[in-house]
Amino acid sequence: LAELRASGRITFIAGQLTGIETRDDRLTAVAVNTPDDQTLNLPLDLLLVKQGISPKLGPVAEWGLAMERKQLRVDPASLATSAPGIYAVGDINSYPGKKKLIVCGFHEATLAAFAAASYLNPQASGVLQYTTSSALLQQRLGVHQNAASDP
Repeated sequence: LAELRASGRITFIAGQLTGIETRDDRLTAVAVNTPDDQTLNLPLDLLLVKQGISPKLGPVAEWGLAMERKQLRVDPASLATSAPGIYAVGDINSYPGKKKLIVCGFHEATLAAFAAASYLNPQASGVLQYTTSSALLQQRLGVHQNAASDP
């Protein structure tokens, strides 16, 4: 990371994501509030979310969501907060048995993604398919799992 920064290939900006811009249902920019209270509008082609940076709620603490010990209280099955359609994962949430481990955040993100998908489309089946056994997924990915034709 230090070498990429020194070479000018990447830029690091610390801050709180405060907004997004879209065009044709595609993310095109993010607004970031920096520690010196500037708001930067940053165009992007790709957004990578990294876990484990900071458990601070920032402006989310003012949304009126149920909290305990400065963390958002969530349903452990869905990671749903007290507001419909809002989910929280990682060190910012709290539920019985919570472990503050990065690997747990990935599990929570998976559960929250499935819950959000169900919230957005309650009629969807929610059936899981696996690339190793689903012909439909293999077709969509352009891969074939046919042991008889493999050398």
